[in-house]
Amino acid sequence: MDAITRAANDLVADQKAAGSWGEFGFTGESVAGLVHAYQLTGTAGYKTAAEDGGDYCLYNEGGYTAPPGKYRDGLFAGGSYGVTRLSEISADPADNAWRTAVEDLYHQIKKDVGTQDYVDAYLNDSNAEDTSAAYDLARHTVAAYYVSATDRAIFRSGLIDALGDVDDGDDAPVMALGAAVWALARTGDLDSTLVDSGAAPGSLWDGVTLADLPGMLVSQQALDGSFYTRFDHDQGSGFTETSVMGALGLIAAHQAAPSLRYGDEIVKARLVLASGVDVGGEVYWKIADEDFASQYYLAGESLEVLTAAPIRGDANWDGCVDGLDYNIWSLNYLDQPVPEWFDGGWMYGNFNSDHITDGLDYNAWSLNYQTGCAGAGASVPGPATLCLLGVGAGLLLARRRGLRRRMQPGSIRPVPGPVPAELMLCVIALASLVGAAPRPQDFLLGGWAADEALRFDPFTLRTAPLGETGLPFDAFAARGPRSATAVPAPSARAT
Repeated sequence: MDAITRAANDLVADQKAAGSWGEFGFTGESVAGLVHAYQLTGTAGYKTAAEDGGDYCLYNEGGYTAPPGKYRDGLFAGGSYGVTRLSEISADPADNAWRTAVEDLYHQIKKDVGTQDYVDAYLNDSNAEDTSAAYDLARHTVAAYYVSATDRAIFRSGLIDALGDVDDGDDAPVMALGAAVWALARTGDLDSTLVDSGAAPGSLWDGVTLADLPGMLVSQQALDGSFYTRFDHDQGSGFTETSVMGALGLIAAHQAAPSLRYGDEIVKARLVLASGVDVGGEVYWKIADEDFASQYYLAGESLEVLTAAPIRGDANWDGCVDGLDYNIWSLNYLDQPVPEWFDGGWMYGNFNSDHITDGLDYNAWSLNYQTGCAGAGASVPGPATLCLLGVGAGLLLARRRGLRRRMQPGSIRPVPGPVPAELMLCVIALASLVGAAPRPQDFLLGGWAADEALRFDPFTLRTAPLGETGLPFDAFAARGPRSATAVPAPSARAT
């Protein structure tokens, strides 16, 4: 949340009397970011600044007169989208002045210019850079669909055509891809439609369909969570606007199809963009690099991606503190060093300001159990339930980790530490519940792949009653990467 408030506070503090930030044509990006900051924090000043910026978009940049609902110049693409965001936070999103202003825009375009001719101007203007055309048409597409403009499909089709013109000879091709995925996933299906039906064999878009675009985008994410500028990676990664649009594209694709499982990649993008907000709220052209200029619209764009840290105990950031979050805590138990809670440590079950996942974090989870969940009010599950959850999570995480390695080699996730003591207790307890004899026994840990290189030291369990039998165990010892032996205490051993 700190990065959000720094960026938003800076936009409020530096806004000019007329409602602008001195970046004519880019005001809408700051408006959209402030709306998101208001939604996250409830800070009234953010909403007021966004509304003042929206007025500037309409009346200063667009020359709007209402009534009769006519524009002198028309809205910039970012302004059109920014005004729709103001409509979304109005008392009645279906009927308000902001929405009416955007409806008027697309009605006037259709009547006075012709929507197809308007879109073609982006595609055919020799002075228009291809990636900028794709960005603008993406913003217009989302805005036109928001107000159900009659010709909204023409904007979407034009966006696909604009993307097909993009290649590594343009300024920021990955930015254009991210913007396109963001808009296309929000306004229709990512299906088998070809991006460029006339693409030359072996060219960038040869055989590429809309369904391929999310995978193409995620392959352009660098290890630090930012995005490369070009598909050939020649210009490196780490530029703010490209990373913002890459993140927005993944967010929209993930929301449209959660089976894509882009949660990890989205979190990484959010974290690196949060790191790019300076102490004074400035956001630079290149993430966290003061050698590059700061721009207010970059702060606005970044605010669209950033979101508040989850509540303590919510390790998977789904808004509900439940057994799935316990799984993540248990699988990272005693891992160190891990980031502090606000810096992403919650992904590893660390819910406080230290650098280790431990019992204090379990306490935070248990105190907030069921917070944010449907039917909240359930008690913290008992040990047997948690054991089953933990073992299941081990199987799932091993499968997910294997998939993630193939998709994105060189993951930055810390190497797993020792197997959590609680999970070892679960394995023993479950065995004792089904009538295990009081003698040394082997327990298979097949949920973990051998290449996880798990290791653990023997530890004492003398006072831990296990299951209904109450049998205490002295120690737990490793027997290779896939199994371990539980050793009963003398009082429990067969005579």
